[in-house]
Amino acid sequence: MKLKPKISSLLLGILLPATSSANITIYPMSLKITPSTTSKNKFKIYSKSDQLQRVTVSVRKIINPATADEDEIPAPATDTQSLIASPQSVLLPAGGEQTITLRTISTPEKEALYRVFVKPAPADPSANEEEQNASVTSLTRGVLVYSLPQDPTSNLTLDLKSARVENTGNIHVWIKDIATCSDHSEDHCKKTYIGTSVFPGSSLPVPTSILPVKGIVVNYQTHDTDMKSRRWDF
Repeated sequence: MKLKPKISSLLLGILLPATSSANITIYPMSLKITPSTTSKNKFKIYSKSDQLQRVTVSVRKIINPATADEDEIPAPATDTQSLIASPQSVLLPAGGEQTITLRTISTPEKEALYRVFVKPAPADPSANEEEQNASVTSLTRGVLVYSLPQDPTSNLTLDLKSARVENTGNIHVWIKDIATCSDHSEDHCKKTYIGTSVFPGSSLPVPTSILPVKGIVVNYQTHDTDMKSRRWDF
C-alpha cells in the first residue's frame, strides 16, 4: 500500500538498511495487526552487538495521517483501542533476539496508524540528556503498524457540494487517480494521477479539469485488494 509523501519520507529513514554503527535490526519494518491474527501481531529485534545492551520500546500514534496536519503523539494510555507493545524494556544479549508483541485492549472501530520505536539505551548513563539523545538518535529504529478493525470495510462517497471524495469506510484506501467525465461514457474522461492514501474520515478534492462534469471515476485499492473502480454519474 502506498502512502502520501509525508508518511513515505518518514518511513524512508526507518527502512534504510542498518549501517555498520547500528547495533540492532528489526523485522518486519511494517505490519498490520488484526483481532483474528494475534499470533502474527509481533516483530523481532536482533542484536548486532558483541555486548549486552538495554533497549526501550515506545509507541506513538500518527494522527491525521497522509494529510497536511499529520503528526505523532504518544499513544494515549487511557484509550483502550490504543496499541500496546510489550515488553517495553529489553536486555538484549550479544547476538541475541527479542520478540515484541503488539495488542489492543479492545478492537478499534476504524483503522489507526502507529509507529513503534525501538531505541538502545545510551552507552554512558552519566551523560547529560542532550549527549544521551545524540548518542542514540542514529540508532533508533521504528515499525509502522496498521491496527485494523474487526470487519474491514472500504467505502468512498462523493460530496457534490464541496466536490470532494470522502473515505466513509473504516480502513484507508490508496487512490491511484481520479477522472472527470463530460458525459456518461468512458470516451470523454480526463484522468488525474493522485497517488495518495485517504484514511477513514478524511477526504480529498476532485480535480475539475473538465467542465461541465457529468461523471467522476476513482481508481483505488486497499490493503488486500487489487485495483477497484468507483463511478458516479449525474
